[in-house]
Order: sequence, then structure tokens, then C-alpha cells
Amino acid sequence: MVISFFNVCWLQSSKLWRGDLSINKVWTVIWHRYAKTIAGLSFAQQRKDEWRKALTVVASKTGRTTQEIRNEAKLVDEVVAGVLTTLVAMSPTRQFNNYLVGMNSRVAEVVQRLVMKEMDTVRIVGLCGMGGVGKTTVAQACYDNLRDSADEKANTKFHFVNRVGQNGVNDQDRVEGLVRELYSKLLSEDSLSREDLNIEHRRGRLLKTRVLVVLDDVHTPSQLDELLLQDASDPRKLFAPGSRIIVTTRNRKVLEHVKAEIHSVGPLDVNESLQLFKLHAFSLGSPVVDDDDDGGRNDDLSHKVLSYCNGNPLALRVLGGALSYKDSKYWESFVLKLGKTQEAEIHHVLRTSYEELRDVKDRRLFLDIACFFSGHWRSLLVKYMETVDESAYSRVEDLIGKSFLASVFDQSEGEILVVHDLLKEMAWNIVNEEEDLGRRSRLNDPADIHNLLTNWKGHRATEGIRLNISKVKMMSLKANAFEGMNSLRWLNFFLPKGFGSRHRKTIVSEGILNSLPNELRGLRWDQFPSASLPGGFSPDELAYLVISHSPIVTCWEQNQPKLEKLSMLSLTSCENLTVIPDLRNSANLEHLVLEKCKSLVEVPDSIQYLVKLVRLEVRDCENIERVPDRLNSKLLKHLILANCPKVTDTPKHNTKLRPSGIAVRECSNRQV
Repeated sequence: MVISFFNVCWLQSSKLWRGDLSINKVWTVIWHRYAKTIAGLSFAQQRKDEWRKALTVVASKTGRTTQEIRNEAKLVDEVVAGVLTTLVAMSPTRQFNNYLVGMNSRVAEVVQRLVMKEMDTVRIVGLCGMGGVGKTTVAQACYDNLRDSADEKANTKFHFVNRVGQNGVNDQDRVEGLVRELYSKLLSEDSLSREDLNIEHRRGRLLKTRVLVVLDDVHTPSQLDELLLQDASDPRKLFAPGSRIIVTTRNRKVLEHVKAEIHSVGPLDVNESLQLFKLHAFSLGSPVVDDDDDGGRNDDLSHKVLSYCNGNPLALRVLGGALSYKDSKYWESFVLKLGKTQEAEIHHVLRTSYEELRDVKDRRLFLDIACFFSGHWRSLLVKYMETVDESAYSRVEDLIGKSFLASVFDQSEGEILVVHDLLKEMAWNIVNEEEDLGRRSRLNDPADIHNLLTNWKGHRATEGIRLNISKVKMMSLKANAFEGMNSLRWLNFFLPKGFGSRHRKTIVSEGILNSLPNELRGLRWDQFPSASLPGGFSPDELAYLVISHSPIVTCWEQNQPKLEKLSMLSLTSCENLTVIPDLRNSANLEHLVLEKCKSLVEVPDSIQYLVKLVRLEVRDCENIERVPDRLNSKLLKHLILANCPKVTDTPKHNTKLRPSGIAVRECSNRQV
């Protein structure tokens, strides 16, 4: 009945579009054909009028007739997929639909500047303001608004470059990686270097390409020059007319350098501040008011709290979360504590809220995520943390409620957790307050890490290391470099996106490493220097293992641990790798990624029994001949086989992967 109804509606509305029938005639045909059914729905006259208006709109749309798809089940799938895609495009992301107070007018004002009638020029709009005031939120909302416009989709290339200055004001390597990312996306080519972009043909293509690009958190004019290929002063030499570039920065000189239209993102006004604060302070429960108080005391305390936030949305969210569910006496004490110091207000507000996390485990979890895991998938991150604290799921939920973490839904990647830059800065400041290097819980400074692993003779209580390898000139590790580091849980030696085989080897070992701490929960080591992991390395709680650009042949030559807690295994650009770890006991594995491992000949059958597998990616493994015939996981969302020419059969699976941005990817070999 549903398909028949769609057929009649489309046929009659098409006649209206061609001018063969009037709207009244169309409505009469449909009404008589389905009079009983529609009458049974008890539509009021208003609803019938709404149907008439809707049919008029439908008649103006081009589309496909249902006669093109004879199989009714397939037609239903096509209709559902099409409607879902449209709804996703129309809907704001959760990131900006959650407590978005005071931003709508700001977004509308910027969009108005971007959607201009004059399409004969390239326009740069700059968003300037203090940290936490909402520059990135406004930029992302504008980007989503324009990207989802039907007209823009057809004629424009889009890209959002996050946190340009994330790894330091003068981080040249970081900027070079972002240049590769940006122009590879705009020109639909792989890993374009700056030299590749000097080719006249590519410059000509850019000049014909209309773009909408966001450059987020630019620190210096030189960074902007580098990202715009030295054409920042006149972007008309780089992109096609009608292009728009949004730049967010705390440094007004960045925008003046390119003669951008500067839009100052100011603090929220008093009413907006109060609304946002109350949403977070009272959303989970009503404010506690004494029996003899009419609520005025809480309003008075709220205004006192607002005076410390100066309209900064981040501070308002964090303070609101800290005071949620607390009584008036607690509020009074909290306000007194805020007023006892003359520190920079925003940082003091955040630090005071952090200190109100009474449970040491909450603080420890926040520091781990802020220092090491911002931007990770929520599902995997929780699994990682559960190897340290079984109650991690509820603790993460609480930290989100207190605005120390933000949950963001990405259409292609799913739900991720992010930490604001100001909160990350606070986290590292807390860690670095410990003067004794050996007692510092978390490290990310290359000089400190080099000292700890090569020269330090004292006690080493380090819990986590995060080292950007591109910032290290050379580090020679002794075979026993990690001996005695029994507190180490997270070890992350990484290369930024865009680096890899081109980057010189900077960490070498004097002989074969003879140990790694068995207490490790997570190990990522780009350019791992040995043919295998240490023989005595048996991490029973290991949650993720990521190795890339390494001469590794096998992860364990013998005595491999069971890896029962493993959630993520990624082995990429390991050209000598001949076999992956035995995963028969890894029932919790969710993500398995194998890429550019040219000596690998098979993906073992044991993975077909991984019932929690969400993502399987096998890319550019030219000698793999077989993969399992079947995958039994009912949770599978991503199945990617690409550029594996010797693989002839695709695994059967129990899930129906729909053609949406989340469910399925198109591969060069086949679509699965």
C-alpha cells in the first residue's frame, strides 16, 4: 500500500509539474484513490491543507520514478536511505545542538557575510576572540550550514582544518602536514607535497576550484602564509571566484595580515550567560533551595558566579557542571573560594572546578584523556580506560556532564570525545607542577622524554608518554631503556598526519630492546625499530597496539600474550610483516586495520569469530591472497578491502551495510 501510494503521489505531482493538472485536480485524484485509508487516519482539515502544500512542493522537485526499481524490498531500502541522507544533511550536529546558547545570532551574522551576491571575488572572513569564547563553534556551524546547502554541494570543495597551531606556534612540520591534507582534499589527489603544488597544471585546477575552507586556531601570520601557499595577501591568485575562507584566531594581526573581514566573537551578555550557566547547573536536577528561601539566594549566587566568567561559554559550562546538584551552602563556599585569588580569571575558574572533582580517579581519568586521548572514538576510549578503572564508563559520563569533556558526533566516524584547548593547557600545567622529572606522571616535552629514557638514574613513576617524533633530532635507546618503569600505562611515539616513510628515523635502539613494561594499556610506536616486540613483553591488560613504518616481521616471536583486553590493532606500512598476532582470544577486538603490509599473505580465519568487530580495513596489501570467508560480528559497520588485487572473494557478513556515510565505504576493488 505504501509503495502504491508513493507511485500515485509522484505520478500526479509530475502531471502538476508539467502543467497537465491543477493542484486541486491532483489532490482530488489522490483523495479519491485513498479516501478510506486517509479518512481512517482522522486528518483534520488543517492536515489536509498541509498535504496540499506538500504536494505542491514535491511537484517542483526532480527525482526518480518508482518504476525504475521493480523489486519492492529494494525500493523501500532506496527510499529509506534517501530520506535518511536528507535528514542527516538537514540536521545540525550534536556538537552544536547541545546547549547552543547565544550563538545563533552570531552564526547568522557570519553566514550573511559569507553568502554574498557578488561571486566574482575570494572572500576571507576572520573570527577573532579569546580562548573558549566560541570561535570554533561559530566557524563549524557556518561551515555545516553552507556545506549542506544544495547549491554549495554541487559547485564547491569543502575542508575544515582543525587546530592549525595545536602543536606549537612555529611548528613547521605540523603546517607542512596540514598543507598536504588540505590540498590533497581540494584536488582529490593523494599526499600532495608543496613541491607537487608548484606544478602549473595543479595551480590551474585550483584557480578553477571554488572552495569553502576553515582554518581553525591559526597562531601566526606565517602559518597562514604557508597554508595559502604564500598567496595569503591575494587569495584570488589561488582559488576560483566565489571561494570563501574562514580563519579563527586569538591573534588579530593574523587577520590584518590578509586584510580579512574581521568579526569579533565577543563574550555572552548577562542574560545569555545566565541561561547557559543555568542549563548546566540545573539541567540534571532542580537547584536546592532552603525552605525559607524563595529562590532569590540561588539567583544571587548565580550572578556572583557569572562575574568570574566574564561571558566565556567554556567557563560557564564548566562552573555550571561543578555546581550541579549542590546545595546553597556549597555554592556559597565555592564562590568564596573563587574570590580568594587574583590569578588570571578564566584559568583560575577552570582550575577551581577541577579541584572540585573530589574523587582522585575522576581527576586521573580526566588528565589521561586531556593529555593523550582528545579526539578519540568514545567507544574505544572507554574500553581503554576500563583496563585501568572498571567504572570508567560512568566516570566519562560524569565528566561530560561537568563539561570537562565534550561528546561530538561525526557523520563518518561516529561519536568522539574532545577536550577544549584551554582544558588541555590546564591539564599539562597541573602535571608539570611536579618539579622532579622522575615523579612527573605524564610527559610530552621531547627534551624531558629524552632525558628520562637516556640519562635519568633516579626513580621513574611516569604513567604516560606522548612524543611527537618529528620534533626529535635523534634518540638512541639502550636495550634496557624501559626497565623499572612499572607505572607506565600509555606509551605513544607518533608522527603527525602526513609524515611517515619520508621522515628520517629518529629513534634507534642500541641492540634489541629487551623489555617493555607489562603494565602498558596502550602502545603506539611509529617507526618501531626492531623486528619484533621484546620476548618478555606480556601485557595482559593491553587495550590497543598501533605500529607503523617499522621493520617489524612479527609482533611476538614466541610466548604471545592472550590479548584478551585488546580493542584496537593497527599495523600499517610494515613492509616486512609476515603474520599478524594470534587473535583467537581477543573477543573484545573492535578495530582491525592492516595497510601497506606487502609481505602479508593472509588475514587469518580466526577473525571471523570476533563478534564485537566494528571495523575491518585491509588496504594496499598487494600480496594478501585470502581473507576469511565469513565475519560473524553483528556489530560490523565498516568493511573495507582496497587495492588488494589477489583477494577474489569478499567475506560474507550478518549485517546489512547501508549506503550512508557511517555504514559503508566504496573500495577500489569492490563495494561491500
